[in-house]
Amino acid sequence: MKRSLFPLLFSLVSLYAFSQDSDTKNILSDSISALQLSEIPAFSISNDISETESQGVSGLLQSSGDVFSRITSYGFRSARFRTRGYNSDNFEVMINGVQMNDPEFGRAIYSIWGGLNDVTRNPLVKTGINSSQVTFGGIGGISNINARPTSIRTGSKISYARSNRSYSNRLMITHATGMMGNGLAVSLSGSWRYAKEGYVAGSFYDAASYYMGIEKKINDKHTIGIIGMGAPTKRGKQGIALQEAYDLSGTNYYNPYWGYQNGEKRNSRVVDSHKPIFMLNHYWKKSEVMNITSGLYYSTGKYGQSSLNWDDAEDPRPDYYRYLPSYYEEDNKIQYAYLTDQWTNNESFRQVDWDRLYNGNYKNLYTVENADGSGSSLTGNRSKYIVEQWRNDPTLIGFNSNFNTKLSTKLKASGGVDISMYKS
Repeated sequence: MKRSLFPLLFSLVSLYAFSQDSDTKNILSDSISALQLSEIPAFSISNDISETESQGVSGLLQSSGDVFSRITSYGFRSARFRTRGYNSDNFEVMINGVQMNDPEFGRAIYSIWGGLNDVTRNPLVKTGINSSQVTFGGIGGISNINARPTSIRTGSKISYARSNRSYSNRLMITHATGMMGNGLAVSLSGSWRYAKEGYVAGSFYDAASYYMGIEKKINDKHTIGIIGMGAPTKRGKQGIALQEAYDLSGTNYYNPYWGYQNGEKRNSRVVDSHKPIFMLNHYWKKSEVMNITSGLYYSTGKYGQSSLNWDDAEDPRPDYYRYLPSYYEEDNKIQYAYLTDQWTNNESFRQVDWDRLYNGNYKNLYTVENADGSGSSLTGNRSKYIVEQWRNDPTLIGFNSNFNTKLSTKLKASGGVDISMYKS
């Protein structure tokens, strides 16, 4: 965000508030439109940020034409800015009226449908406690993404992007027929994002995403539709470290999660996820003033993240505080000088030493007494170091229905029901 943008926005808003001249208002309207198109960046996030618990991810999904939302959601996200002070679990994110907030964590994980920019670019945004046609909403607000096949712009689109972000290359392909003469609409979209190594050393990125939607207009009152989407992703993570580690390594992108194994960089923190979701919807235009939307939805899949663990062994993390020079600065000047030199000049020293971990396991001959309860013992190599993976394999199935009706020119009514079963 350009530093001069904020006083410019303030000047424009002030001008609009105090000017009663119609020409001035027209000029101002053109200026704001140009500002929104040229100065404010498009919505884009990385999976690392979308999975951070303290980040208001749902606020990112509210990056619509609203100036405040776009600035606070995009420009301040890296500083952990919380829109209106609320955490992400205070914002509800929905797709076709189905809530996407995780029942366990309370927040929406954008990476579940990451990369489907052309499909998810049409959200209905409500900030704060506000009336909505799909839900009561949270105190932070709601964002309902319209993923109906007929909501996607008719035509074909192919785009390629080269970036210096978590991924280096992105290819997206989208095709939408719109509602055809036979009452059928079909939409397809897919993307692939890839980096052998991102801008942070040791990180990699390999993520695909897919979407397919079919909608059939039965008559003027009834339409049915089915959609399916998912984003299989595998990526190496980046970690935070003490300032001392950044200073000694000479880079603010130092990543303690990786090390060399057989000459190749291997990351100890790898995310492997895929949680596809499928929806069957029925759209009923009961009358000119009443609409009823119902749907069955189903989602299953996995989310796994690996990390190092150890037992009866030294800490394998290269940036453990006892491996840093500052730990010996007062009491052991020789060790302090040695570690300073190694951290500064030896890249392998400040990364995970995979060879040492394997050797520690190979040489650990261990005897388990009374192994089978009969008094016999068992002798063999026992691992001191492991790469573990914690998993979350959820299954969600449910039904929701809501109605919207216009009671008068000044009064509308909305209601609905949502029944779901979640197992993890």
